[in-house]
Amino acid sequence: MSLPKRILLWGALILLSVLADIGLFKNVLTLSLTQNFSTHIPLIPCISLFLLFRERSRIFQGAPSFSGLGFGLAAVGALVAGPWVSADLSLRVLGVLAVWVGGFLGLFGQEIFRRALFPLLFLVLMVPIPDLVLAHIVAALQKGSAEASAILFKLSQTPHYRDGLSFSLPGVHIEIAPQCSSIRSSLALLISSLLASHLLLKTFWRKTALVLAAVLMAMIKNAIRIVVLTLLAVHVNKGWLTDSGLHQEGGIVFFILALLLLFPVFLLLRRSENKPRGGDSRSPEEQ
Repeated sequence: MSLPKRILLWGALILLSVLADIGLFKNVLTLSLTQNFSTHIPLIPCISLFLLFRERSRIFQGAPSFSGLGFGLAAVGALVAGPWVSADLSLRVLGVLAVWVGGFLGLFGQEIFRRALFPLLFLVLMVPIPDLVLAHIVAALQKGSAEASAILFKLSQTPHYRDGLSFSLPGVHIEIAPQCSSIRSSLALLISSLLASHLLLKTFWRKTALVLAAVLMAMIKNAIRIVVLTLLAVHVNKGWLTDSGLHQEGGIVFFILALLLLFPVFLLLRRSENKPRGGDSRSPEEQ
């Protein structure tokens, strides 16, 4: 079977899986419109398809083959995706993704699947975060933000008393609540770092380093926002903590700040890849 026919079959499989349970996808879309931590979901399949198209000459080089393992994975995914197995939205979406990924592996074979691994695994970000997992993520962001905030308060030489996630300053008492974790912008920063590492870095450890740096920057970004608003409340007006535009709509400002903080890390990793080894001063094209 030719490559174009296999691509059409895979596309037909995706379309059929959507039409077979349109209610599931309506629920996911509704969730993405109502929950801050799910707004990225509709973009994920678009990005994955774009990456497959962009890298098509590399991914689809060589002759495709069939894989029974892939068809088996797709069959298991079809069972899990059904409402008769579970009403859990996350599990059912994961089942649909198993159908898509298994179908790709079954239709194109292991070699092509290996080269397409990142765009396919990127689809996992479509899965709504289960409440238990979300609680742990938010708690980790709260704790990390509190630690970074304590450091920034010390650097600002502002008198303060810390009790866990709470800080008492002159005339102001704050608590780093779950809302302060900025889960939405933190996810956006993580997704941005994943894409940048895939598209612009080559080695696995450098890609991992950039993603870990993004997680750290998410906490630092939250801490900067908390400290800036608190110091404005202490020295200017308490309304900065409740009614100010920087508090209510300032997320994009601090997200951009996090990207600016992350950019030097990316440049350092990128330049370390391009640096000649062993004293060899030749350019990559000459080597």
